[in-house]
Amino acid sequence: MGNMRANAETAGALVAAVLEELVKDEHAELVAANHLSGATRWSVCSSERFPGGKEAKERLSWLLGWSEEKN
Repeated sequence: MGNMRANAETAGALVAAVLEELVKDEHAELVAANHLSGATRWSVCSSERFPGGKEAKERLSWLLGWSEEKN
């Protein structure tokens, strides 16, 4: 239990340190993640017969950044 408690404290300290660093202005571009925009565009290749049908494709659109114009 002592090791688990120590690991939890270490993990908490790590997360706090990372968040403190990320709020700095010099990391604004990284945090905004603009460099990832469109990164999933070609991650899934599908035809009109998308597995699961139109409903499944619509449910995945938020994750993959799809819109009807693109697909």
